[in-house]
Amino acid sequence: MKKLIKKFDIMSNNLTHKKVINNLPLIFFILLILVFLTRFYSIGIEVIDWDEADFILMGNSFYQGNLPYLELWDLKPPVHFFLIGFAFKLFGPSLLVARLLGAVLVLLSSILIVLLTKNILNNFEKFLAAVLYILFVSFEFAQPTMTEFTAAFFILFSFYCLTKKTHHSYFWSGLLISLAVLTRTNIAFVVLALIIYFYKYKVPNKKIATFILGGLIPLTLLMLIYTIEGALKQFLYSVFVIPLGNTSIRENFFDFLSNSFRSIFMDGIFSLQVWFLGLILFLIINIYKKQKKLSNHFYKKIPEEIMYNIIILFSLILSIIAGGRFFYHYLIQLFPFISILLIFMIKNIFEYKSTIYIISLLILSINTFSIAQQSINNIINYSEIERNYEIKSFVKHIDNNQDLLALENHLIYFYTGMGPITPIVHPNTITKTAEYEVLLRQLVQLDYIVDNEFNIILQNKPMYIFCENECSLYISKKYLREYEIIKQSGDIKLYKKRI
Repeated sequence: MKKLIKKFDIMSNNLTHKKVINNLPLIFFILLILVFLTRFYSIGIEVIDWDEADFILMGNSFYQGNLPYLELWDLKPPVHFFLIGFAFKLFGPSLLVARLLGAVLVLLSSILIVLLTKNILNNFEKFLAAVLYILFVSFEFAQPTMTEFTAAFFILFSFYCLTKKTHHSYFWSGLLISLAVLTRTNIAFVVLALIIYFYKYKVPNKKIATFILGGLIPLTLLMLIYTIEGALKQFLYSVFVIPLGNTSIRENFFDFLSNSFRSIFMDGIFSLQVWFLGLILFLIINIYKKQKKLSNHFYKKIPEEIMYNIIILFSLILSIIAGGRFFYHYLIQLFPFISILLIFMIKNIFEYKSTIYIISLLILSINTFSIAQQSINNIINYSEIERNYEIKSFVKHIDNNQDLLALENHLIYFYTGMGPITPIVHPNTITKTAEYEVLLRQLVQLDYIVDNEFNIILQNKPMYIFCENECSLYISKKYLREYEIIKQSGDIKLYKKRI
């Protein structure tokens, strides 16, 4: 049996070293095709997550000429909103453009993975690492517009600059990692970990200072812009103070671990997640079996690229734990670094690595087949899909000059071109007065809302109420008697005030 595996490994090794895979443009083209085959499956789903609509509304506000936090407010730093706004300026505001921006970020991140690993992996291995990342982020929870994609891209770009070792590499690395922090504040953990690493391994103080200087430039520029607009306090609170306060809303630590583990790995016995967990366990067993050999060969010769990769990965994991809550999409920012580390470990630990690469590719391909098939179908039938979006079908029943309260599926605001009834774009934030007591108090102090904002909105009786399940949670049946349902699709209802 061992001889048979060895023979297959020789054949696999020959296959993985074919000259065709040495062609970088060809690799990038294959990655482009793979991204579209694994991202377009979701375009048939109009509302994947409420956060997605938040980002689209904030990006659309910037597209219309408003800085983030001046017209609308959401609990995220501004860079992701800028990117969506710029995409709308280039291609026009639409759900498709917002989704394709995410696909572009996945493609660019996969290319950076290839470039980052050029000195530590062969051409097939770095291609496989990029493929692994693309397939990891094809999970249904990894909707294309999430901030994690933007943050991961800037971290990878920063990481790439560090490996270039040019005269200005530390400056550009600092600037790019700052853009990541201004996309997701938890990336500050990565910055701190990198600075500690620089000092520990005696990176010259001049380079560290250059790194910090590059990091301060985007923040300083934004502070200057908001100062000119008379909104520096709103900016600082929105980007730093309120997110820090929001970490007080925490899960019990053991519930956090239990929920996150079960959520990631126990959705389906044949899912990609389970294969991934099996491979990790297999790696751990092999590391344990070869511990003495590895300690003399592997651990003492870890390349700088892998050291940076490990630092970034574990600082991101620490930032998630420190946040005290788990959501699926937090994993998106981990996947590029897990992909690189996984392939590097297979390369250095397993005897028959080429066989493992081929088997892994087959497993990944099988798990991707249904997604790719759906993506192709969606590309062919996109015009029909777009015409039949459920939320969009309500637009013709709404007078844009009247007030609309959307308690969920607030993408309706984007379709109608109406401003949300409250500046707080996440729809049920103002209804959770107990859970978000500190947050709402801060928003009142910043003049975004007033005390008891939701009750005042109801007292003013908006012309339209748009909801699916949230009406039953936050609005009484007695109150809704003053309204009539003018359109219903499934559980989604549009109420209009009786005149």
